[in-house]
Amino acid sequence: IEENEIPFEVPEGWEWCHFGEIVNMQMGKTPPRGEAIYWEKGTDSWVSISDMKDYGHITKTKEKVSKYAAENAFRKKSPVGTLIMSFKLTVGRTSILDIPAYHNEAIISIFPYCDLNNSFRDYLFYLLPLLANLGDSKDAIKGKTLNSNSLYNLLIPLPPLSEQKRIVAKVEELFGVMR
Repeated sequence: IEENEIPFEVPEGWEWCHFGEIVNMQMGKTPPRGEAIYWEKGTDSWVSISDMKDYGHITKTKEKVSKYAAENAFRKKSPVGTLIMSFKLTVGRTSILDIPAYHNEAIISIFPYCDLNNSFRDYLFYLLPLLANLGDSKDAIKGKTLNSNSLYNLLIPLPPLSEQKRIVAKVEELFGVMR
């Protein structure tokens, strides 16, 4: 990033980067609610923000979309292990999919360009709820929102892989997370 963008100094070996330069983001979609063909006989899980718990894993969803919706409304289903984040209303809520699923337009699937054994995914899982709220959000009728440009430009402090693992281990110890 540019020198004038650096919000504060980070330890030696760390780098500041833009979120959009280190991950691929896939935005979701909500099929038309008034058209039953998208919702009746739903077989494929569809995540809304209400399905997401802070730092949670998604094992089931309240709603499912039909095979027709899966084939005609979406680009691709997010696989098991995908990190998702809300960027509207409850900005920065993260969850990990334990089931393959589609999701609505207020959520992005996050695919790190480089990730060894999900270490970077797990680092982002704990970091993004804090950093997303520092992004250039806009006030919307129902609350705060980040647009695609704000998401792309979100500043991420990137430590070496070994430090990412130590941070995740410490956070999980403090949160009482069992692996």
